[in-house]
Amino acid sequence: MITTILHLVYFFDIFFPAVLLGAAISPGKTKFENSIPLEHIKENKVNIFIGVPSTIQLIKNYHKNKKTNLIFDVFILTGEPFLMKLIPYIYKIFKVKKLFNCYGSTETSNWTFFHKCSPNDLIKFPDEPYTPIGKPFKNVKVKIKNKELIINGPTVSQGYIKQSLNKGIFVLSNKNKDNVYYTSDLVKKSFSKYFCIGRKSNLVKIRGYRVDISEIEYVLKKNKHIDNAIIYEKSKTNYENYLVAIILSKKKYQMQN
Repeated sequence: MITTILHLVYFFDIFFPAVLLGAAISPGKTKFENSIPLEHIKENKVNIFIGVPSTIQLIKNYHKNKKTNLIFDVFILTGEPFLMKLIPYIYKIFKVKKLFNCYGSTETSNWTFFHKCSPNDLIKFPDEPYTPIGKPFKNVKVKIKNKELIINGPTVSQGYIKQSLNKGIFVLSNKNKDNVYYTSDLVKKSFSKYFCIGRKSNLVKIRGYRVDISEIEYVLKKNKHIDNAIIYEKSKTNYENYLVAIILSKKKYQMQN
């Protein structure tokens, strides 16, 4: 029986393969179990891990370099950029047979690109801060235009329900396999591998979740006491990024701890 820990939830990414393979799903039940899931993994005999890289960073911050006896058949990280320096840490504290970095989005599925990671990646790509997203899965077609990654294939959705949001993002057809999605992710190709190098839009990743900065600014500006607002992302350490708001207001506010 395969047991999998569920951290980043998408139906077809997790539940359908689990049912198909006769696997059991073992989601964390508390915030701590999701953030630092080592005890949960041990108690539930998890041998397939699916989560976000920031979870590994939290484990590293909490447990430092303490080794575990945990063994994984498959270890999949997805949902946000995967720091190259975390690869040797994973192999140091866990026994991992296969480690993958997967790339995708809600619009295309999390399993659009994949890269099988190894400590050799640090030698092969010494100047890259992040692990490559690798290569696309079968039947997924990609092209790069002005550094933006464009995806075409059966994994591309039918677009957003609100049709006005599709402009400039989706090119839709009557046949699902012909749909085209402009990801807003900037990429480059090196040694037949794709690397993400930034974003074209105002979307940022906070603990694996996409956050639109312009939407937050819009909501703040609707407040009658706020004349203007600017949001920007700030990083304290690896994966400890947060948003900062600069607000222009005629009303005086008292800062509280």
